Amino acid sequence: MIIVDTHLHAISADTATYPIAPIGGHQSAWSRERPVDIAGVLRAMDAAGIAKAVVVQASTVYGHDNRYVVAAVRAHPDRFVGVYSIDALAADSIAQIDRCRARPIGFPSFYHGQHHARPI
Repeated sequence: MIIVDTHLHAISADTATYPIAPIGGHQSAWSRERPVDIAGVLRAMDAAGIAKAVVVQASTVYGHDNRYVVAAVRAHPDRFVGVYSIDALAADSIAQIDRCRARPIGFPSFYHGQHHARPI
């Protein structure tokens, strides 16, 4: 049986490359107190026998900056798919969705009532 974790967040210690910019201006307590980067996620997955995972954008850490999720999926496409975050109220929200969909890394995306995802 293949085990898939359907919702996890990864937090980088490299705040120069991935600056903290949470939605609402307040970083979540869990991400401050128990951050786990991609290497840590992979170690935990291996220890638990988890084959694949869905890395969900940590908007309470990075807001709508999806670069860490993108980096994780690109580095480990055999293990991860990603879920991105957009500002749905922004004037360019449709363009944001289009940019995310154009990335060849298999982001699941929901738009116009349809679901498009890369199989895991």
